[in-house]
Amino acid sequence: MGKHAVVRGEFHISDTDRQALFDRDLSDYEAVYMEGRSNTIQLHENTSSYYLFLLGYFTLDLGYSLVRPLQSKLGSDEYNVKKETIDRGLEFEDEIDLEIHQIYDSYDTKYKKWLPHISILPVIFTGLYSLFIETISVICLSITIPSWFLTVIFAVLTPFIFMSMLMETSSVSDRDERMASQIESKSTDQGHDRILVLVGDKHVNPVSDEIEEAGWDVEPERSEHWIPRLSRLLSRHSYIASLTLILLLYATYRYVCPVV
Repeated sequence: MGKHAVVRGEFHISDTDRQALFDRDLSDYEAVYMEGRSNTIQLHENTSSYYLFLLGYFTLDLGYSLVRPLQSKLGSDEYNVKKETIDRGLEFEDEIDLEIHQIYDSYDTKYKKWLPHISILPVIFTGLYSLFIETISVICLSITIPSWFLTVIFAVLTPFIFMSMLMETSSVSDRDERMASQIESKSTDQGHDRILVLVGDKHVNPVSDEIEEAGWDVEPERSEHWIPRLSRLLSRHSYIASLTLILLLYATYRYVCPVV
């Protein structure tokens, strides 16, 4: 029997795909490989761009940390993949992704140079706006807030905006190759021939292709969560994405924050 892998995509703050990964006959599987890295953060580059990227990463991580308790209060306890893996008698590995500094190094230099300036534009624009308009009304909440509050919000979110734009404008091929390489090498060292792989939805196809080239029989499974499904639809139809963005911007301007 040859090597076989199920590569499952997930939306990271949802447990839907994590549960679906184990919703199968596991008697023939030996291990679960999950997208992840060590807890070590290296300050290897003394640049404002790198520190801004790190702050964006910490903001994202904080967001995940805040969402989990909220889900628990709503009756949806966190689905612990590691615990579930061990309880099912399988081995677990979650250090197959690039480290944070390696991810940053893989991005195009020109984007790391110019995107910080672009990410600060919302702060500048809302700051100028607050000089002329004192308050804004949020109709959906029936409250009025100082217009400078938007400037503060965008200032706090600037690192996350920068990190998000950097991730969207740069290739993730280095991460895909790294994950595939680690899966191949670690599974060989551990003698695993039948494995389950859990990665972010956008990594499913490239990681599957990489390990398939290494001789594996691969069964890719895209995320069933509505957000990745919508993202895949929009990526296939760019005109729908553009129209959706325009409508959202108009709705925000017209209905959410009209001037008082």
